[in-house]
Amino acid sequence: LERARQDRSELSYALIREDPSLWQQETPTVRNGRIVLPVKSSLKSKVPGFVHGISASGNTMYLEPHALAESNNQVIIQEQKIQAEVLAVLRELSSLVRGSLDAVHQAMDAAGRLDYLLAKARYSMVHDCEVPNIGEGHEFSLIQARHPLLGRHAVPIHAEIPPDTRAVIITGPNAGGKTVTVKTMGLLSLMVQHGIPVPASSQSTIPLFSSIHADIGDDQSIAESLSTFSAHMKKIADMLRLTDEHSLVILDELASGTDTFEGSALAKAVVEYCLNKGCLTLVTSHHMSLKQFAYTDSRVINASMEFDETRKVPTYRILFGSPGSSYAVETAQRMGIPEEIIVSARKYLSDQSDKTTRMIHSLEKQELELHMKLRSLESARQELEQKRRETDLKMLQIKQQELMFRKKDLSFINSFMETSRSELENLIRSLREGELTREKLKKVKDFQDRLAQEQRSLKETVEHQAQEISGRRGYHFSPGMSVLAGKGRTRGIIRRKGKKPGFWFVEMGSLRMDIHENDLVPIEFDDDTFYDAGRTVEIRYERQGALPRFELDLRGMTLEQAAAELEQQIDRAVLHGVGRFGIIHGKGEGILQRGIQEILSHHVSVKQFFFAPPEQGGFGKTIVELKT
Repeated sequence: LERARQDRSELSYALIREDPSLWQQETPTVRNGRIVLPVKSSLKSKVPGFVHGISASGNTMYLEPHALAESNNQVIIQEQKIQAEVLAVLRELSSLVRGSLDAVHQAMDAAGRLDYLLAKARYSMVHDCEVPNIGEGHEFSLIQARHPLLGRHAVPIHAEIPPDTRAVIITGPNAGGKTVTVKTMGLLSLMVQHGIPVPASSQSTIPLFSSIHADIGDDQSIAESLSTFSAHMKKIADMLRLTDEHSLVILDELASGTDTFEGSALAKAVVEYCLNKGCLTLVTSHHMSLKQFAYTDSRVINASMEFDETRKVPTYRILFGSPGSSYAVETAQRMGIPEEIIVSARKYLSDQSDKTTRMIHSLEKQELELHMKLRSLESARQELEQKRRETDLKMLQIKQQELMFRKKDLSFINSFMETSRSELENLIRSLREGELTREKLKKVKDFQDRLAQEQRSLKETVEHQAQEISGRRGYHFSPGMSVLAGKGRTRGIIRRKGKKPGFWFVEMGSLRMDIHENDLVPIEFDDDTFYDAGRTVEIRYERQGALPRFELDLRGMTLEQAAAELEQQIDRAVLHGVGRFGIIHGKGEGILQRGIQEILSHHVSVKQFFFAPPEQGGFGKTIVELKT
């Protein structure tokens, strides 16, 4: 192959040198793996051969002369022979691998599972996800839940569905967040089904469902003769056939797009069917009859999206216990509908509708006031809890001070005892010199015993209070127990009892010593929940294949060899994210330089190229920048 390429290159340059006036430039170029010569369009007839292309200006035609065709053919034949050898080698290697096909499939399956786990972990870290509690039955509560696609700017959802509830009717203003709320509940339920932590508080509770069904959005189809309403009905029919008592059913804008009276009746019937099946059903609707239906069945609860009456905008918060008004006129006004239409719409509203709306507004106001009172009570409870903790801390400080004073008293008593004992000994000695009676000796002995008893009592009191303050009363130490030792809380292991009572021989790395049990705290954990903060996990990524070079040296190569190297360099740079590199081609006669720059000018991945600064190589080096 190298000989064929060398012969072809020499022949192409010989043709150019034979009559330089025919050619636009003195450098051959490569088109579709064949060397072609840039002939002037006006002189094409003087050179018999095959045309492979034309320049954008039309002044240059890329021609393969007949004399060069056979050389090109020889190169292609040799390349195909090499490819045949490569395929033979690969075929033989494949036959060897086929014997371990089961192991390969197992490795692929393991790699896929690891990649799946890594993806879940990375998603959880990026989006601050938590592992919720798994609910029993239909126990469902979301705390500080965010829609997975809305990011950190989403308004958190707080939704707690009572355990006995089987259906939630969510009403409220248009564009108030009803659909986003049910989507959030459905998506988070799906994430839990697949073991993915959710963007919500860890105090949230989400049950496992046998199936999750949702009718959200518009599936009308001209091809299948489905209107908006009929498309919804077709999907709901398919869903209801697959539900059971452990299913989650989400119905957005149930029975909309048809007559209000008939739609309301159909919506109630669908909800009643889901109730009888026992599945958990979330419904968003504007039908007044559905709001009233929730008051007649203990298994159904109303919920509404909060609306700020002052600013006339939704707050995107969900309130359980009362229905919400659609605020259609207000929403239309906010969206820019002309004022005269708004005035006419208000006139067309019936008195009965006004009464119902006022009743709903009153319920919403009461719900909001109750919600505010609950928040105020919660704030007061947290404040009291903080004060209780501060009081406990002060009491602890007082006990510590009391302990310190008692220790000082004990020290004083010890000193007093020593002095008293010396005085008593002197007294006894003086008594022996005079008249000594049994009563005198008994009084001296009783006095000494009484002082010793007082000393022991005070010492026991001090030790008891020390244990109470340190919070270590009731600990039972044994060899092999992991403990935190000393004031620095160094982690260690108890090896055996110490030489003195109350002391234990503790190993802390290379340090081994006797430590009193009052300075030891046992470490208690179970294997399922233990987490060692000192451990780290390192994950490395590697790309297969050769790496790109920051400087590609093509000196001494033919143009064909340089073109092949350049193509590989660009592919590797794109694959590994290298956006800039240099090509050393030298100056010489400029053949390699012009050929390389001709290739770069037509490459789809090249953003721009230019000669290097004089101190970095000047005209002997080209800097290439790739498209990002």
